[in-house]
Amino acid sequence: MRLTKRTAGAAGIVGAIVFASLAVTAPASYAGSSCTPVLGWCSGTANDTNLGATAFRNWCGDQGNMTMITTKPTTCTSDGVSQSFINVAAGSRTPSNQDWDGFQVDAGWCYTVKFVRHGQTDVTKTYNRIGLSAGYVKVDNSSTAHITRQGTASC
Repeated sequence: MRLTKRTAGAAGIVGAIVFASLAVTAPASYAGSSCTPVLGWCSGTANDTNLGATAFRNWCGDQGNMTMITTKPTTCTSDGVSQSFINVAAGSRTPSNQDWDGFQVDAGWCYTVKFVRHGQTDVTKTYNRIGLSAGYVKVDNSSTAHITRQGTASC
């Protein structure tokens, strides 16, 4: 009986260590066709406005973050999934079991976006493209970008 309890206890400890090591190691900034929402590796975009928005997959490599905006999206294929864009309707979000690595700030528009990442302080950023071409912003792994405001008159 003691051997069984010790064996079960040791197996539980080993299992916890293996699970913890998996939770610490995150995949690359693009996860391809799917990701692991339970471990929080999915990035996505939620559209909390009454207008449409655009999200995209496959931000290639580790360059870029939510503090910068680029004038063209990165293009690549990951796990056989090509670069793609999706319309995020008003009040909806990208699929939670898929990794959507960025969003587009439309030409001539200003967006306010709140980045939410579990266990960390939310960060709100404003992206001003009024009078400029479209811009593209990376959504960090394990984060959801909540588009909270869109407008063309001012930021």
